[in-house]
Order: sequence, then structure tokens, then C-alpha cells
Amino acid sequence: MNWNDILVGIGSGGLSATIVGVIVKVYLSSQMKRISMLEADLKSHKDEAFKELKGKVEKHIDQDCAQEIKTSLNMMNKSIEKMDVKLNHIAETTASQDATIKAQSQYLENLNKAMQRHEERCHAK
Repeated sequence: MNWNDILVGIGSGGLSATIVGVIVKVYLSSQMKRISMLEADLKSHKDEAFKELKGKVEKHIDQDCAQEIKTSLNMMNKSIEKMDVKLNHIAETTASQDATIKAQSQYLENLNKAMQRHEERCHAK
């Protein structure tokens, strides 16, 4: 082997390595470009999905009537408490009236008996 053959071998090996290096560099560059595009696309899809989800949550919150229901229940509870107080008053009044009626009935019964005795004693024939 002479120096020319060695230099040609080294040159062709270097050339082959350079060509392979260029091919690898071009391939890696295209892959990096593709990765960047996919990352941008993924970010775009994430942003769209987040906006859509945010819109759904806001719509759900707008449609949620929890505070209105709570207010209505509080108002109903206060009305029931007022009716309970009134019913207790009615029950007390009714009990008082029942006692008065019972006393008056007893009085009338005693008066009737007294009248019957009077009639039997004084007007008996």
C-alpha cells in the first residue's frame, strides 16, 4: 500500500463520515422540527380543551341555583316557625276555651239540677 491509497482511503472514509453526519444532522433537524410542531399542536389542543372546560364550568355555575334554593328554604323555615308559634297560641287558647266551656257546662248542669229540685219541692202536686 502506498500513501496515495492510504490518503484516498482516509479521504473516502472522511467523506463517508461527513455524508453520514450530514444525513444524520438533516434527519435529527427534521425530527426536532416535527417535535416542535407537535408540541405547539399539543399546547394548542390543551388551550382549547381548557377553554372549553372553563366554559362548561362557568355555565354550570351560572345554572346552579344553590343560593336561591338556600334562600327559599330559609324563608320557608321562618314561615314554619311563625306558623308553629301561631299554632301553639291557638292550642293554648283552645285549651283555655275548653276549660271555660267545661266549667260553664258544669254550672248549667248544676243549675238545671237545682231548678229540678226546686220544682219538685215547691211545685210538686
